[in-house]
Amino acid sequence: MRPMLLEYPADKTCWFLDQQYMLGTDLLVAPVFGESAVDYYVPAGIFTNILNGAEVAGPAWVSESHSMTSLPVLLRPEAALVIGKAEHSVRDRILSRGFTVVVSRQISRGLNITISLRDNNKLSVDISPITESDKLVGLEVSASESGVQFDVLVIGGGVGMDNDNVPSVSNEGAGPCQIKW
Repeated sequence: MRPMLLEYPADKTCWFLDQQYMLGTDLLVAPVFGESAVDYYVPAGIFTNILNGAEVAGPAWVSESHSMTSLPVLLRPEAALVIGKAEHSVRDRILSRGFTVVVSRQISRGLNITISLRDNNKLSVDISPITESDKLVGLEVSASESGVQFDVLVIGGGVGMDNDNVPSVSNEGAGPCQIKW
C-alpha cells in the first residue's frame, strides 16, 4: 500500500488524500467505511474499475454508492494486472497452472510486465496494441516462456471482472494470442 502522493507527487491534490491509496503501482483503492457514498479522487488519465468496467476520467473527484461488499478498485491507465487463475492456490506454480492478465481498453502503447517467480526466475509478459486506421481494435499478448498457459481479460466500457460477458481469450499454452473487439 502506498500513499497517493508517492505515485503522483506533481498532483498537489494527492498530497492530502488519507482515505484512499495505491495498491502496488497500478491499482487505486478507495475503502468503504460505511454503507453510504464514497468520495475519492482520480488523478489525470482514464482509470478503469476492474469490477464493473466503468471508466473514470481524471483529474476529478468521484462520488459513488457502495456497500460493505463492494469498493472502488481502479486500474491505472497504461497498466495491466496479473492474477492467478480461478481455484489457484499459493502452492501452485504459475508456470504449470497459468495466470490471467487483466488489461483495460485504455492501452495506447506496448507494455512489458515482469512477474517474479518463487525460484528467483522471472517471467515477462508483453502486451501490444493492435490498431486499424489509427484505432485500437485489440491486443496481442505473449509470454517469455514457451508453453505457459495464460488468459487475457479486457475490461472497460462498462464491462468488468464481475460481468459474465467480459471479452477474454486463452492461449492454451501455444504462444502469443490476440483478442479483438
